[in-house]
Amino acid sequence: MPFAFFLLLPLACSSGPAWLTFQSTESDRQYSQRFSRAYFAREAGGEYQAVLIEDGLAPAPEDKTPAGPLHAASTAPLSQVVYLRILWQPLRGVKPDTPSATNAVIDWYVRSNDAAGRDDRLHYRGAGFVRIDDSGQEARFVIRNARVQLADSSGRLQDPLGQSLLTGSFTATRNDAMVAATLEALRQTSPGQHADQSNPPADSAAHRGPPPRAPTGP
Repeated sequence: MPFAFFLLLPLACSSGPAWLTFQSTESDRQYSQRFSRAYFAREAGGEYQAVLIEDGLAPAPEDKTPAGPLHAASTAPLSQVVYLRILWQPLRGVKPDTPSATNAVIDWYVRSNDAAGRDDRLHYRGAGFVRIDDSGQEARFVIRNARVQLADSSGRLQDPLGQSLLTGSFTATRNDAMVAATLEALRQTSPGQHADQSNPPADSAAHRGPPPRAPTGP
């Protein structure tokens, strides 16, 4: 069942819910999307991975205004995952050299939960700057200067946004196993549609972590 992978992930403790806002640069459309679970993993070299998960189990609201959450044309809910890979962080108190500096690659996966629409999916990809305040078992992520655009689609779902600005902040719980399980599920269900195909984020003069490089997964 191609849409069951989000539902089969264990419900580990999370700091969610989280909200992200997608503002189209091609129209006045704006969508605010809720994600019920947020997890992150921290690598020894200083890189971070974070996933935001929305299973789409709640019924779609009757009022589907342009400013509301993204829904399919039918009443079937959508499963959504946002995956962020942060390659470096600026030193404390140091701002990026330019407003366009990026340190993260971003993938947004939207899939139908309807068994009859197994090919209904959208995949957005982009990059942006993400600042992290890591307190150990929890971390605060703030997204700015981020842009995403449609990278791939199939089935009945249509892109309502085009290229979009992505903003938001969220608190995630550290859970390396949940991050790994989510990324493995994405590999199995969306082959060839991962962040490692994105251009690497731009460098900054002062940063901590490994030298910026092309991401390695998933």
